[in-house]
Amino acid sequence: MANMVPKMPHPKPGTSEALNIRLEQMRTLGWDVAFVCQPPNSPDLNTEDLAFFCGIQSLQFQKKAYTIDQLMVNVMEAFHEFKLETCKKL
Repeated sequence: MANMVPKMPHPKPGTSEALNIRLEQMRTLGWDVAFVCQPPNSPDLNTEDLAFFCGIQSLQFQKKAYTIDQLMVNVMEAFHEFKLETCKKL
């Protein structure tokens, strides 16, 4: 039991033998999958989230809000107005 090596939830690319075998099997089926390291989860580094929230915020800024309740309504309206087609382009 003491010799057991815990499985890493996010192995570095190329360090998991089982994953390398599975990727090779997928390549024979025509898949080209590559694993890359991702920076820490931060709104400043996650471009998808950053673009999504900036898009909603730009819609929300077009409406006046004098109270926190109005602001919350404006944010929800902006969320619902944000077009799926625009979101897919992010």
